[in-house]
Parts: sequence; C-alpha cells; structure tokens
Amino acid sequence: MELVKFKKNGGLVTINIVINGLVAWRYVYVTDTHNYVKTSSDPAPCIHVLGFPDTLEGDVNSWDIQLANVSDSDQDYKIEVAWEQNGAVLKTWLDSGNIASDTAKVVSANAWLIGVV
Repeated sequence: MELVKFKKNGGLVTINIVINGLVAWRYVYVTDTHNYVKTSSDPAPCIHVLGFPDTLEGDVNSWDIQLANVSDSDQDYKIEVAWEQNGAVLKTWLDSGNIASDTAKVVSANAWLIGVV
C-alpha cells in the first residue's frame, strides 16, 4: 500500500496514469466517491480529479490495471500512477515488467490518502 500525503490547505488532488508498451490495456481506479475506467492503447497520460483536500482525508484508493499482449512476441510495459496537488507530484507508484505473447496480466495496488498541515 502506498501512503499519499497531501496538504490540507492545498488545491485539487489529481492522479495521472500512464501506461506504455502495450497495444491493449484497461484500468479501473476506485476512490471513496468515484470510479474511473478507461480502455485504450494510447500512451498519453490520463488525468482524473480526485477532489479537494477536505473530501479526501482518509480515502483508500485502489486500482486494477489489465494488460494484454496480443502480439506474436513478448512485450515490455511500464505503468506510472502519480498523485499531484498544485502542480507538485506528491507520490509516484511504478510498475514494469514483461508479458509473454498472447497473454494477459492484472496489476493491482492501493493508496491511503492522508492530509497534512
């Protein structure tokens, strides 16, 4: 589990999800109040607003990222999930690896959001 500390008197907290290296992926990112779902092959960052600090205190977020390699050869992948507030990165979670051809994989994790002064 990741610990994400945000400033209680700061602005919106967002997540930035980037998945590189595969032609097929899907994620579900779940907060206490939102479910974000995206299916794509585009490596461009996906940005979602989690909310203001007063609504995030103590939230536990979780995510499942489904990765598929539909090619005839093994492929490397890299995932980055970054939490940001006021243009500053609060925390970054990384995962990378290799997926054999014609297989799929699920990567899951959690984060606990805590407000600090």
